[in-house]
Amino acid sequence: FEVQGVLDDWMHILRPRRRMQELVQKLKAHGYCVYYLSNIPEDVLDLLMNRDMKGLFDGGVASCEVHINKPDPRIYKALLEKYHLKAQESVFIDDRLDNVQAAFRLGFAGIQIWKTHPFRSRYVSMYKNIVFDFGGVMVDFDPKEYLVDRFCNADVEEQVSALTFDSEEWKLLDAGLITRFEANQRMLAKAREQGCAFEVQGVLDDWMHILRPRR
Repeated sequence: FEVQGVLDDWMHILRPRRRMQELVQKLKAHGYCVYYLSNIPEDVLDLLMNRDMKGLFDGGVASCEVHINKPDPRIYKALLEKYHLKAQESVFIDDRLDNVQAAFRLGFAGIQIWKTHPFRSRYVSMYKNIVFDFGGVMVDFDPKEYLVDRFCNADVEEQVSALTFDSEEWKLLDAGLITRFEANQRMLAKAREQGCAFEVQGVLDDWMHILRPRR
């Protein structure tokens, strides 16, 4: 039940950050080229790009499109090659240190941001291209905080996280190598084997309605 609930409801934790959307619009108005580079499943990408992020970016690369996840250097190179960008003229912004470090090794400037260290436009004044991650940057996405709020039990939180957000199936889903149905079935099968399929039941039923604007 635990894993089923997470699979059904996890998109409740994806809330677009209006402040960041407004920032991207201001950067474009000042002549910057703005792109996205994100580990994201196809259905979530479609939802964001057809609603909250529609027309916001000059382009981008998603893991589900190239079948590669950050921090693999090939996904950064795919962005550079697709839009004929130079890493030295670009800054990459992500909430995960390993993703920022991977970009830095390829010549990007890298900025890690989190809730207590928000992004400031002055950070990018010397660059031509600004590259944003989605989860944790353009939208709120904090699986660990979500699981803490949901279960208030460290052992359950750790077990469910390992079976869902931190699982190999989730990585394959992000990379577009399996469908959401296939990913869910595999994760649930493992959850049943571990006796924790009860806590995760209820999340994807109304996921189309849960991406609420947030400043």
